[in-house]
Amino acid sequence: MSHLQDPSNTSAEIDWFAEAPILDRPNDPALIHLVLDLTRKRSDDKLTSEIVRILGLARTRNTEALNFIAACLSRQRPKTHYAAVDAVSRLDRDLQAQFAADLSLIVANPDEDEPVRAMAQKALASR
Repeated sequence: MSHLQDPSNTSAEIDWFAEAPILDRPNDPALIHLVLDLTRKRSDDKLTSEIVRILGLARTRNTEALNFIAACLSRQRPKTHYAAVDAVSRLDRDLQAQFAADLSLIVANPDEDEPVRAMAQKALASR
């Protein structure tokens, strides 16, 4: 955690230092808060999408992490939006249900990129 807090870290270093701890402790409130706080402060779409991807891979159940994914799901920034749909598709089924309305909107939106729509449809079908 001390490595994550080093203010000289680049976004890539934050991503690198965060991945293993999140995968090991996907529901640790202190760790999740620290990583998400650093991510918000950077306002870097690439870092945000990577952290969201890691949260999905880790199948987090942490409320703050799920709210962060939800915020990215409703954004219209292509990188973070795609990562959020991917993250939701990896969550446990009971958690995917929380995102059903957002996923349905994505599926129904003809302006949405086809790969994102397909992934959202797949996540809806798997619940």
